[in-house]
Amino acid sequence: MKATIPAVIEVTQYGARPDSGEDATLAVFRALQQCREMEAAVLRFAPGRYDFWPELAYEKEVVISNHDNDGRRKIAFPLIGMKQLSIEAPQAEFVFHGLIIPFLLDNSSNIRLSGFSIDWEVPMMAQGSITEVFEEGFEIRVDEGYAYELTDGKLSFQGEGWSREVWGLIEYDPATQATAYGSADQWSWGHYKELQVTEPEPGVLRFSGNRTRRKPILGNKLIFRFGRRDHPAIVVSGCTDTVIEEVTVRHALGMGVIAQNSRDTRLNRFHVTGREDTERVFTTMADATHFVYCTGLIELKDCLLEHQMDDPCNVHGIYGRIARRVTPDTLLVQLMNRQQKGVNIASPGERMGFVSGQSLLTYGAAELTSVHPINMDYMLLTFKDELSETLQPGDAVENISRTAKVVIQGCTVRRNRARGFLITAAGEVLLEGNTISSPGAGVKISGDANFWFESGGTQSIVIRGNTFLDCNYAYPSWGKAVIDIDPEIQDPESAGGYYHGRIRIEDNVFRTYDKPLVKGHSVAQLAFTGNRIERSATYPPHGGAEHALELKACGTVELEGNTTTENQTASLLIGGRPISWKVEERLVIEANHN
Repeated sequence: MKATIPAVIEVTQYGARPDSGEDATLAVFRALQQCREMEAAVLRFAPGRYDFWPELAYEKEVVISNHDNDGRRKIAFPLIGMKQLSIEAPQAEFVFHGLIIPFLLDNSSNIRLSGFSIDWEVPMMAQGSITEVFEEGFEIRVDEGYAYELTDGKLSFQGEGWSREVWGLIEYDPATQATAYGSADQWSWGHYKELQVTEPEPGVLRFSGNRTRRKPILGNKLIFRFGRRDHPAIVVSGCTDTVIEEVTVRHALGMGVIAQNSRDTRLNRFHVTGREDTERVFTTMADATHFVYCTGLIELKDCLLEHQMDDPCNVHGIYGRIARRVTPDTLLVQLMNRQQKGVNIASPGERMGFVSGQSLLTYGAAELTSVHPINMDYMLLTFKDELSETLQPGDAVENISRTAKVVIQGCTVRRNRARGFLITAAGEVLLEGNTISSPGAGVKISGDANFWFESGGTQSIVIRGNTFLDCNYAYPSWGKAVIDIDPEIQDPESAGGYYHGRIRIEDNVFRTYDKPLVKGHSVAQLAFTGNRIERSATYPPHGGAEHALELKACGTVELEGNTTTENQTASLLIGGRPISWKVEERLVIEANHN
């Protein structure tokens, strides 16, 4: 079959002019309408800066998983129902103003984005330096360029068409450009509300109260958190064959890339990092990348992900809670987490697994014949056959037809809030050749049907050839070890099975200032082989754990061929039994229960 030669469309033909300071939104919309008429198209941008405002942007109600969904959104690049489109913009800067989503890829196929950066003229975070620390609190001098108001003790920041009240502070170390050692969310949400704010002089804010919390360090930076997760940089929803490469996100009012219910999504040299010409120590307001109920292949290669206010990458599905059995073959199912309301979790012909709300173990499955959403919270799921009487309210359903192979190679993740890679994926997972430094766990493998409702149990994870650099320096807020395997099961030792399947941790370098390397439970087979453990002096030991490996309610644990730069013995806690471990020796332990 003869290949289709794409038509090349220059955005300048529709009125967009680089470095003009003019609004390019309407020009891009008109150019995309022309692309829609083509069998295949390339929309090309010359190098330079392009500005986008929401006034003339396309508007649509979009439900975005793990974001705040409460209305319609303005969208600069609405790629809806499009096929065979490439947007090529080498050395182009896309700068956004106000409340707007830069890219929405919706029910599209064979879309390729390349070459550009995404930033906001006025970011929805701010920062300052700690200039004084005293018994009752601390003072911050706000950096130049951030507009704020303090009214009746309420601190808010202003931007282009928005004003939002501060709800949290994050401490950063300017020497490491990372979250400060020992700090976490100690001044966010409810803890922030304990603080009183005054303004002793213009540009200086004094925070007092919250005396039981850790004091910040003089000279460190503090980030003001006041935005919401409502305008991510790139949304990929219901798409197939998406490629994002050589794209850099400097800032976003949400995540960098959020992909949901999409097949074959590849991110190559996709970066979330700050501008070199600023001193900003923040990028996205939430995760750099996030994948929900995606299928086929999820691929991240050679990406730099840093300074985001949550994790570099999170892969998971969604548990829906069984509210009631309506008929012998029909369930009323509720979406529980507020940031999952309205997300599509099931379609006719797919298979749903039935999951115990307490043990998280799957005890059955059935094929769907119809799905009837009632509202953002509830749906009716009807199955091909009559359902078992063992189903009960409080248990959960999980779509076992939507699984993906995950390949993450050659990426660097660092200097962010929270953890490294969060992988709760039922397909095969390979994390290989990455460099990981995070204030929490470098890799977190979880699953829960109680709060986040993020599924599911992994079958095969290989963590190979990575370098872990001083992870968990905000212990214990975001992890209990460099690799933390913690499905939220009330009593894993009496669950009667394992939530996770095989996890192989092999040929990695663990450069760490403290003891805990792996902590976990409910794993059928775990291997820790060929790893090198190196001690660093970057931070003082937090002293929160005594064991290199601490595992319970697991099946087989295999240890072999590991090395260390200092003491050749370490302490293990396997199934409640303390073991003195000669690091290089081979051990195979059946650690089923205490």
